[in-house]
Amino acid sequence: MILKDVFNLCCDIQKSDEGEIVFREMESCVLCIKDPSMIKEITGNSKSEPFVLRCISEKKVSGKIIVEGEIRGKKYPLVVCNNNQYIFLFNPLEVIEYYRDERGEYNNKIPVFLRLPFNIDALPENIKTFIGNHISRKENKEAYAKIDQISIVDLLYLIINYCYKSDNKMQKCLSYPKKKKYAVLLSHDIESNKIQNNVKEIIAIEEKYDLKSTSFFVTNSFKINNVLLEYIVESGNEVACHGYLHDMKLIYLSSFARRKRFVLMKERLADYNVVGFRSPAWLRCDEMFEELSEFFIYDSSILDYDRFSYSYQWTGRDGCHTVFPFKRDKILEIPVTILPELPVLLKLNINMLQFWKMKIDLIKNIGGVIHIMFHPGKYGQTKKKEFCELFEYILDGEYCNCTLKEFAMFWNQNVLR
Repeated sequence: MILKDVFNLCCDIQKSDEGEIVFREMESCVLCIKDPSMIKEITGNSKSEPFVLRCISEKKVSGKIIVEGEIRGKKYPLVVCNNNQYIFLFNPLEVIEYYRDERGEYNNKIPVFLRLPFNIDALPENIKTFIGNHISRKENKEAYAKIDQISIVDLLYLIINYCYKSDNKMQKCLSYPKKKKYAVLLSHDIESNKIQNNVKEIIAIEEKYDLKSTSFFVTNSFKINNVLLEYIVESGNEVACHGYLHDMKLIYLSSFARRKRFVLMKERLADYNVVGFRSPAWLRCDEMFEELSEFFIYDSSILDYDRFSYSYQWTGRDGCHTVFPFKRDKILEIPVTILPELPVLLKLNINMLQFWKMKIDLIKNIGGVIHIMFHPGKYGQTKKKEFCELFEYILDGEYCNCTLKEFAMFWNQNVLR
């Protein structure tokens, strides 16, 4: 669905025959779908996880309650159907933007970890991994029991699309090349020479399944193999930027210093027509998104659900809560939705497919983007058998696959015009 259409819709639904709707501040809300046909068509689930609902109408509207919200034990109608017209008694766009665009309050203080009197990025790879595992993976494993549940943002997308699918001014939520039902994107973060040496092996596995991928390189932390870059591009894959250094200081720099890094990293990869960026360690700030559009056409620095990264541990940013691309300021954001190495990081005795199967099913069912990101060889996840099992399950359906650059160009031209 085009965001501007959702916005226009939300402007319309805040009015009723009785005049302007009066809103009042609300608290944590659980959304409950009452219409069985809606449940069956869009999710199969009738309830959402708790979310912040800022305001709700106090006006009474006649009709059948389709969606209601439960707040402190009391139930309120949120969507009512009257003579085949759906009336929203809250502003779904406000909820979507609050979660998707990370409009909450976050910690912007520089962590002690980055105040050490030496460059973290210069440490040996095994020491950096050890420090990372002990500093950033403290969230309990129970948090990932909800990883395969639909987010409030995607649930609201689907509810709006369901209610207005027959309206000529509303457009479909998604559009994929060749009218496929969901997208499969692959990306790798290349942060060290060790990881760089595993890229050809993982591309060989991907080629077995006729898959294209994007490799994000840190440009000045190690000596990049130009022959490898040529191989990636000539094989139909993509090279993108993963930062100037992987020192995790990007968001704590001044705007001038960040822009300087963007210029230098693009200069290093100037021969490869780089248009994509991913911030080291998923760290991001609002100012960064404003600056990125000057240098790139897409960004991929956000997980849809995050309870383990440095970004979450240090700033509290817990993801964009959607498995769909969206415009963040002036740049297209393509969220990462599947991390094959996560079971290893959480020290779970479970293989990739077992851990991710239910979430993959969810993304397929709602027509989202299965965006798989991993570090080739870093966590021992080059086990061919597990990757083959994961790919074979994901590719069992009507999917499209391309590089992130190709996907971003299609999306910008066909969806966000």
